[in-house]
Amino acid sequence: MGNMTTNPLQQLIIERIQREGPIPFAEYMRMALYEPGYGYYVTGAAKMGWEGDYFTSTDVSTLFANCMGRQLYAMWEKLKRPPEFLIVEEGAGRGHLAEGVQAWAQREAPDFLAVLDYRVEDIRSGQDVLGDTLFLSGALEVRMGVERNPPILPSFCRMS
Repeated sequence: MGNMTTNPLQQLIIERIQREGPIPFAEYMRMALYEPGYGYYVTGAAKMGWEGDYFTSTDVSTLFANCMGRQLYAMWEKLKRPPEFLIVEEGAGRGHLAEGVQAWAQREAPDFLAVLDYRVEDIRSGQDVLGDTLFLSGALEVRMGVERNPPILPSFCRMS
């Protein structure tokens, strides 16, 4: 084998494996993506969008956001239209899906928009939306308040 150089993250992973033995793939990916100071998503400039490493469906079209808005509306209806409807989108990046869902609701279901509490969370912001306040830039503002006793969310209300 030739002389391979390693970057600091690779060295950190190698040292951990040497110290603790094999690690699960999920832990390897957590380190590669989120290790403070080293991981893909927590270092450097944002890597998404047309000029980044990848783009998402919201960079291409509003179709996915419209479909998601319609699905969330259907869930709200199925739950008999509760007076508050909390959605937490984890890994929201630039918040385009949240903006798209809310734009759909504004056009197609204003009664749903009135009760929709759509919160975004992204590791890059360093914030947990159930404990901190974060606002999106753009045409629509996401209503988010500080809640010290956040509700337990059913799994179908959390989007990843």
